[in-house]
This record gives sequence, C-alpha cells and structure tokens, in this order.
Amino acid sequence: MKLLVLGGTQFVGRALVEEALARGHEISLFNRGQSEPTGQQLFGHRVRHLVGDRGDGGDDASADLSALAGADQWDVVLDVAGYYPSAVRRTAEALTGRFVLYCFISSTSVFGDSIEEREGAFKAQGLPVPSVAQVLAAGGMSEDTPRAACAPPTPFPAHNPRPRLPTD
Repeated sequence: MKLLVLGGTQFVGRALVEEALARGHEISLFNRGQSEPTGQQLFGHRVRHLVGDRGDGGDDASADLSALAGADQWDVVLDVAGYYPSAVRRTAEALTGRFVLYCFISSTSVFGDSIEEREGAFKAQGLPVPSVAQVLAAGGMSEDTPRAACAPPTPFPAHNPRPRLPTD
C-alpha cells in the first residue's frame, strides 16, 4: 500500500510510519524537515522525503505545497499534523483525485476547544480540575486527560477499493 504521511516524525505520526514500514508499505513523508529528529534521521532511505510547508502557523502565505505537485497517487493520506483548518483544506485540495482515503488524525481536538469544555470533562469524571500551571508542570495534556464530550462521528459511505467495471 502507498501511504502519504503529512508530518510523521513526532507523536502518533512517527509510530504510524514505523508500523507501516514494518508491514512493508511504501511511505512518502511530507513535512518541513525541521523537527529533530528529522524524517531523514529517523527513516533514512526507507521513506520518500517531500519537503514543504502547509502554512500551519495560520499564515496561508507561508504555504509551499509544490513538493506534492505531480502525478503521484496514494492509497491513503494520513494527516497527523494539521493544526489549522485552512492548512488541512489547502492540502486536501492540492491532493484531490490522487488518493483513495484521506484520514485526518487530531489528538488535540479530543480535549475540547474551551476552558469550560476541558473543566467539564474533568468534573464529569469526578476529578479535580488542574490549574494551567499544573497542566504545564505535568508536561501538558496526555492520553490520561479526560476527553471532551462529542457526538458520534457520521459514518462514511461504504468504500469499495476495487470497483466492478461494466462488462460487455
């Protein structure tokens, strides 16, 4: 399977790339190449390195998706580094027609967008609400941080990766 991973050197992205390589998948990484360790340092020639900038700082003018241009096709795009809706939208539009599945993964969003939502998540589980100083001292939010309540996701329509072709 051909995978394009947007990000891929930190947190869940790194684990996904390592697992995909262990399973023999063909991986392309698209990132700025600035995080330490870089994709080159982590994965060397086992992955294809595409360097660019999605404008993730919220600055659309800084976006450079030129490394994604071309006729490349991927089975799955794993977006683990989309911090701004404009960057996710811009990247998906640049890849239109060249992937089967675009999977956006955001571990931060599960914690809620406001202080009230985060406090509510702690209170709902009977836990004391930590101060900002306590959260920062503990290294920020983690997988043990209570999640914000949300509605169940809307299911995607069934996908058949091998559509039947009409026969004559």
